[in-house]
Amino acid sequence: MSHQQNDTPATIADPFEFARRGGRIEGVVDAAGLPRLIDMLRSTASQPVGYVVTGESEKSALGEKLFLHVQAGGELVLGCQRCLEELPYVVDVDARLLLVSADEPLPDDELEDDSHDPVHAGRDFDVRQALEEELILALPLAPVHDVCDAPVEAVRDEDASPFAALKSLKRGKPDSQ
Repeated sequence: MSHQQNDTPATIADPFEFARRGGRIEGVVDAAGLPRLIDMLRSTASQPVGYVVTGESEKSALGEKLFLHVQAGGELVLGCQRCLEELPYVVDVDARLLLVSADEPLPDDELEDDSHDPVHAGRDFDVRQALEEELILALPLAPVHDVCDAPVEAVRDEDASPFAALKSLKRGKPDSQ
């Protein structure tokens, strides 16, 4: 079993062999540095997320199935969809990815099993991209505080309007009909 600790998620040269020998990679990634996830965050400040990726294999009468077990957790700052203020959100990822060779179709029977998700894998499996995908899937579609108020529209002073002067001119003139 190999064990590696990284602050930058690694690329796994051979994910099938990594899973077969029970490899393990752990570390911390800055969520604000993940390009697809950053659009969902309210703040671009550093937001560390700890992760562990473990290789697993299961042998059965049908052969060997190889998995990557992806676990990640941290606190991300999202935007509340109701009040538009910052919303701290604790994200917790626990996903099993069934490794399928890139030249094979994803098995249909595996799509119905919620205990894991089949993914195509080949040489140089990008752990950072897999982490980003799982973090995005773990976020709520419309994050909102448990209790908050919708933003209130500011009271508008009609006299501050650029058309207020025109309105006052129109009031002062008699109608020319």
